[in-house]
Amino acid sequence: MEWICRETEHYLLYCHPGSLAEEDLEEIKVWQEKCYERISKALGVTMNKKIRMYLCTDRKEIAEETGCPPCNGMCFDYDLIYAVYNQEIKCLGPHEDAHLLSFRIAVPESQFLREGLAMYFDGDYHGKSNREYASEWAQKNTGVNVFSYLDNEKFYSMTEEVSYPLAGALTQWLIDRFGMDCYKEFFRTNGEAAAAFRQKAEDLSAAFINDMMN
Repeated sequence: MEWICRETEHYLLYCHPGSLAEEDLEEIKVWQEKCYERISKALGVTMNKKIRMYLCTDRKEIAEETGCPPCNGMCFDYDLIYAVYNQEIKCLGPHEDAHLLSFRIAVPESQFLREGLAMYFDGDYHGKSNREYASEWAQKNTGVNVFSYLDNEKFYSMTEEVSYPLAGALTQWLIDRFGMDCYKEFFRTNGEAAAAFRQKAEDLSAAFINDMMN
């Protein structure tokens, strides 16, 4: 299927001729540039090339283009995003862009770290705040060390409806408490809490859970 490309300051936006994405392209340009500016300013990083963003008609097309399972959005190659854009799903916003910009800092092995920072910029999951999800999790998991989910196997043992917003809520809490510079060190070291925050992970976890419950 044919693609057309429109260029902005930080993006190369690809869509199909006659698609809803083409119809809404001016609005998409403005929104994505606002997301880029917000993330870039917060993290203190910029891309060294323009982000290639393919606006696909549905989840099936993403699977066909990438060879991956169907999804609403995903990023590749440090500068490439595929996102669904139709009447029901408009997968725009900061999430995938935050992944790409954060990779200018580091590419941590931990998915909890990667998704946590992206969810920090999202702020919510399907219209419900990250903190609300984390509060519900905390009520049932008072004895769990939330930093244990830095391990990818444990992260994937949770459903996405829990793991993503929980990671986002912890990221927000750490940034609010210690500042972005300390959090970036945490991100660079793949989650070394003691090195970044000068506190034990289990003590930070207990404080986080207590705050989420209250």
